[in-house]
Amino acid sequence: MRLDTAQTETAADILNTLPYDKMAEMFRVYGDEPKAGFITKKILEARKIQPLSTTEELTKIITSISRDALPRVFQALRIAVNDEFRSLEKLLSEATHMLTA
Repeated sequence: MRLDTAQTETAADILNTLPYDKMAEMFRVYGDEPKAGFITKKILEARKIQPLSTTEELTKIITSISRDALPRVFQALRIAVNDEFRSLEKLLSEATHMLTA
């Protein structure tokens, strides 16, 4: 999921460390996922048993709740891993300076 492999934080890191409220918010805001709370609860239950390490493990958890949620959850996770909103803010800020120059 990382577009920049120099970044150290992985999707697995996020899924295995983020608290319930932050993870559910990530799925809700970045993925517009209506079942964010249910999915987050299942992920937290699974990681108590064993840390998540593969997309297959995550896919099984998500599809046990809703197959339709799969692309939204993966989108949210990709956005978080790559910090895409901060990159967009930086680009827009730089673009504004270019336009006024």
